Amino acid sequence: MADAKKVSDSKCSFTKSRGQTIPLGVSKTNAGINFSVCVKRDQSCSLVLYQRGERQPFTKVALDVCDGQGDVRAVELAGLSGRHLEYVYEIDGQEVPDPYARCIYGTKKYGETPQYVRCGIPDGDYDWEDDRAPAHPLSDVIAYNLHVRGFTKDVSSKVKKKGTFGGIIEKIPYLCELGVNQIELMPAYEFPELYSDPALMTPELTKKNYWGYGPALFFAPKASYAASDRPCTEFKDLVKACHRSGIELVMEFYFPEHTSLAMIADCLR
Repeated sequence: MADAKKVSDSKCSFTKSRGQTIPLGVSKTNAGINFSVCVKRDQSCSLVLYQRGERQPFTKVALDVCDGQGDVRAVELAGLSGRHLEYVYEIDGQEVPDPYARCIYGTKKYGETPQYVRCGIPDGDYDWEDDRAPAHPLSDVIAYNLHVRGFTKDVSSKVKKKGTFGGIIEKIPYLCELGVNQIELMPAYEFPELYSDPALMTPELTKKNYWGYGPALFFAPKASYAASDRPCTEFKDLVKACHRSGIELVMEFYFPEHTSLAMIADCLR
């Protein structure tokens, strides 16, 4: 392993080497985990690693300009398991989440200011059981647009997992009775629910972003929309359950004007 460097800590030990710039985000390798992120060449950048739920990081891994190509830096950490790992990037001294993160921790409680926002690495062993989308002809589609939380949050929904992906699974028989064969989810990826009110001129997060249109982490299912502590798995369960009942699932995305075309293309893929 070229240019490898051994890093030891009381909680883990891994070997650092130059990673692959594509794909962006986190990907499992035969040796460990690859991290790839876009950073301007004049900015400092480190990968900050935490054990799940702990306040202090157990290590920081510097990503230099030479650790990548162009505006993308990458590192492979061999021997590192992602099962109980959280991470963020420290760019010019400020911690920021990975725009390509597949799951987010710290945002589980709906409508509350998160204590932190960190990225996680979802398990890659989900059993799709030969799942296939129904692919109905457009002329045959009967679509139902819904808000994940709003659809089942009220007691009248009569579901156990109110306001969640699991709640929608419980309502699939009802949707089938209506003749629905496609549901369209309003933003169901990780977006900030609270933001400050410019009119108050204070930093407190008081305004609620119920609908989810705005800046977001587009690749992570929304943690507060999950009944379990595994939003990625619960969302996949929803997709699979819909397909089994002959229902397509479509996601609605809102991309602010500064969103790069490359990221939009990655979202579509």
